[in-house]
Amino acid sequence: NILASCEPNAILFSNGDNDTFPIWYLQEVSGIRKDVRLVNLSLLNTDWYILQLKYETAPILKRHTRDGLTQSGATLPIEYTDDFIENTLCGREEKDLAMRLWPEEGQDVSIAGIKWKVPAQVFSLGSGETLGMLRVQDIMVFKTVEWVNWERPVYFAVTVALENKIGLSDYLAMEGMVYRLMPEKALTPEQHVNLPVMHENVFEKYQYRYLDDPTIYLPPNSIKLVTNYFIGFAQLCELYTLSGDRENTIRSAWGALKKTPNDFDKRIILYQILAQSKINDVLYEFLEWEMTSREYKNDIYNRIFIYQHLAAINKNEKLNTLLEDEWEKLHDFQSQLEFGTLLIRDELDTQAKRFLEELIEKNPGNIDVLKPYSAALYSIGEYSQSLEVVNRILQLAPGDKDAIETREILNQILESIVPDTTQN
Repeated sequence: NILASCEPNAILFSNGDNDTFPIWYLQEVSGIRKDVRLVNLSLLNTDWYILQLKYETAPILKRHTRDGLTQSGATLPIEYTDDFIENTLCGREEKDLAMRLWPEEGQDVSIAGIKWKVPAQVFSLGSGETLGMLRVQDIMVFKTVEWVNWERPVYFAVTVALENKIGLSDYLAMEGMVYRLMPEKALTPEQHVNLPVMHENVFEKYQYRYLDDPTIYLPPNSIKLVTNYFIGFAQLCELYTLSGDRENTIRSAWGALKKTPNDFDKRIILYQILAQSKINDVLYEFLEWEMTSREYKNDIYNRIFIYQHLAAINKNEKLNTLLEDEWEKLHDFQSQLEFGTLLIRDELDTQAKRFLEELIEKNPGNIDVLKPYSAALYSIGEYSQSLEVVNRILQLAPGDKDAIETREILNQILESIVPDTTQN
């Protein structure tokens, strides 16, 4: 999918093992997209690899196929001499290292018609001082941009860490599994995504094989890598909500849920996007789907999150039914109190009030119930009733500091909203 994202004869920067060796396999063994020149940033710190990029694929990696000797992509247009690469750029003498000194705060460069600040890699010295330097890979990236000069498309795989993009983020547009280097700076979040190209890649070009198959084990590192698919769908969803494209908003959200491995923490992102855009009927459809998930059944915090969103979109009948079911499963005082307190913590105060009232009927003199009940009344604006409960608490515990402070606050509020009729 990374290769499929690239235009012909592209230069593609990758990060490390996991986004490099599979691509080499596809190119060298399967013959897929050999026009793309993959540049591994980790290896780009070595002279032998830079020379390999300058000329051709190293002989040890060449393989004979039916159509002859294979090679992956055109060479890089490297203008450094071999001697400079081996003995200066990658040299280890003090004079060679001194050439890579760089201001710790970074420095502006102007290359190929674009201007940006290249950050330094800051190293700590044994004396406690710090030193700013450029890595060989940093120099090679911005020199590659200069040498290519827009004659070939340049990409970074989404797996490349921010610090390895040498400050180019403002000139990178996401197109799915890659960021493309653009000649103009992105001034808005929307400009950081090439929406038409990303849409085509995500919905038409990419293959999502086995990612949603629960019978296939994905190790943690693999899950971390394929999370980029989920992020791509989520970004599309957000952009389409901003443009009012309802159909593609829904399509992108379902794509994230159905085509990629995901968990509740990731899905929250989608629900919040839909909630912020007030696409309530679609959000309700997704919340109903969420209520069928294993995490919803096993995690009270997951359920509370769903309850919050049901309240926000005024699905009160559904919400009350779910909360009643939740309450009926709780048979001891402590679990019921914790549930009521949890509802208050997550701003479901109206619902908490109803359950805490039931607890108070059974435990009229219990301060542990009266306190959250007073808080619920306060949050929904029933200040007089909240004050009555606080006074009950102070009758039971005259020195309770929290209750005394709350009483003062409530008295001030009530004085400010009750008109003074004595001056007529």
